[in-house]
Amino acid sequence: MLRRSFVLAVLLCLPLLASLPARADTNPAPSERPPSAEGWFGYIDRRTLELPATHWRFGLGFARDLAQRLVWDTAYLLTEPVRWDEPDWARFGGFAAATGAGFAADRTIDIESRIRHPRRDSERRVEDGFEELGDLGGVVGVVGGSALIGLATGNELAEQVSVDSGEALLISAMMTEGLKETTGRSRPNRGDGPFTFHPFSGNASFPSGHATAAFAMAAVLSEHFENRLWVAAPVYGLAAMVALARTRQNAHFASDVIVGGAIGAATGREIVTLEAERLGREQGASGGARVSVQPKVSPGFSGIELTLRY
Repeated sequence: MLRRSFVLAVLLCLPLLASLPARADTNPAPSERPPSAEGWFGYIDRRTLELPATHWRFGLGFARDLAQRLVWDTAYLLTEPVRWDEPDWARFGGFAAATGAGFAADRTIDIESRIRHPRRDSERRVEDGFEELGDLGGVVGVVGGSALIGLATGNELAEQVSVDSGEALLISAMMTEGLKETTGRSRPNRGDGPFTFHPFSGNASFPSGHATAAFAMAAVLSEHFENRLWVAAPVYGLAAMVALARTRQNAHFASDVIVGGAIGAATGREIVTLEAERLGREQGASGGARVSVQPKVSPGFSGIELTLRY
């Protein structure tokens, strides 16, 4: 089971290999960001964006940088509504309305997709395989696989995907677990219906953690390739199959996976954007020049590679 989910996850890393000749020395372009908020929120804004960009290296300094980045990026994402403008609030209102409609349709969707169209054995095997992409094996496959590609080839894009996806998974998982605990929604397999909520009861249907993880990984990969269709379609397609599998397994309602997927995708996109802005500031301050040291392994060489980029 773990092996199968690992293999599925590694499929998400294949675009990194295809990018080696063309994208090894490029990074996502930073986007425009609204002015900082005032007071404490403004401090979070500045502190987050002034962090150093993350570059792979060995030692306590790298661990410290990752810890600082995790703390401040989490604070930034949790206070994100403070920075929203009217279009942002309008989009959120639309999503909230769609979520409410999803709650109302949950029972109907459950009956149609699972009871009137029960899974055949062949469908069960395929769906169970996709479901494992959101498990530990899938997470290790994406984060570890991209890290290995980056370390073995010196591909900076793969290294960035590894760090960004790892952080997006951690932050989105914290958000999802917090909502699970505070909402306490019963899972459909308990037969309590879609409107049974008992906060802090241990019920953990809303939102779906598997969908959160799958869409967080998909968003990071897609954003690093500028949402090109040949990358976005397969990675988001795989994430959607994870979400579908969780509903077909009677573990989640449709609204659970929709909200979980939205949390994961939004977190993944924002993590990539924040790091791209930090990298852009760093390169601008240094005139675009940067030195990196990393291990290099190839058929004819094994050692340390020193790279100067300007």
